[in-house]
Amino acid sequence: MGKKSRRAVEISSMQALVLYLNELCLAPEPTELDQEYRWTMGAAGLAEAIDSVLAIRPDGNVALPPGSWDADCGGFPLRTRFQQRMSPDKYRRLLVRIRQLSNANVVLEREVQFSGREALGLTLADAAAQDWTHSWAVSLSLSNSPWLHHSVPAQRFVLNDQGMLDGPTECVVGHLSCGDHVKHWQAEIRDWGSKVATSSELAVINGHPIVMYPGPLEHGPAHVHLLESRGSRVTLAKYEINQFKRYKGRPDWDIEMRAWINTNRDQLLRSWDRCQRGGHPYALE
Repeated sequence: MGKKSRRAVEISSMQALVLYLNELCLAPEPTELDQEYRWTMGAAGLAEAIDSVLAIRPDGNVALPPGSWDADCGGFPLRTRFQQRMSPDKYRRLLVRIRQLSNANVVLEREVQFSGREALGLTLADAAAQDWTHSWAVSLSLSNSPWLHHSVPAQRFVLNDQGMLDGPTECVVGHLSCGDHVKHWQAEIRDWGSKVATSSELAVINGHPIVMYPGPLEHGPAHVHLLESRGSRVTLAKYEINQFKRYKGRPDWDIEMRAWINTNRDQLLRSWDRCQRGGHPYALE
C-alpha cells in the first residue's frame, strides 16, 4: 500500500469507557426487506445496547465519527432514530454521553478495514483494545447485515517507521448492536479500565494484609479481612465497607482501617461485586 498520512482523532485520556460508532453501519447493504422497518429495528437494537452498557457503566461515552450524528438513516438523521426508539429520560442520558469526534490530538498508527473499506469506528475500538484487551465498536443491528454478531472480523494495517502501512493482519473487533451482545460482554464491560489484583490481597497495614475473598463462600455485607500476617488465613478483624463498622476482632486497628476504607470505599464496593461473581478484587489505584 502507498504512503499514508497519520490520522489524528480525539480520544479521552481518562479511563471512562468509550464505545465507538462503526460508521459503516450507516450505509446498509441492499436488501429486499422494508427499509423503514429495517432502520427502525436497527436503531432499536443499538439503543437497547447503549442503554444496557450505560446501566453497567454510568461513566460510559459514545464516540461518533465526524458527520455521523446527522447522517441520513433511511430518511431520518441518526439522532432522530435514537430519539424515536428511546424514552425521553434515556435519550437525555444518551445526549450527555455523546462525543462527536473531530481531527485533533491523538495519532492513530493503524487502520482497520472491513471488506476492503476503511472503518474509523472499528479502528478506534481496535486501538483502545491494545491497552485493555477489549474495547467495542457499536452498530445499528440491521437485519441481513454483518452487524449481528458480538465480534467483527476485520483486517489491520499498522503504520511503520517509514510512514507506510504494513499488513494486513487478521483481527477481531469487539462489537455491540443489541442487548444480547451486551450480555455476552458484560463482565469485560464492567471490568474495563480497571486492573484486577493478582490475589485477594489489597493492601498491608502495619504488616497485616487486608484481603477480600471471592465468593461464593463470602456473604453478608461487603467487608474486608485484616489478617495476622502474609501467608496466614487467621483473621484479626473484619470491617464492613459501606458504613464503616468492625464486627469481628479487637479495636486495635480501627483508626487506620477507618481512614483506609473511607479513602477507597467506591473501589472496594466495586471489588466486592466482582468477588461475589467469583473473581479477585480490583487492584487499588
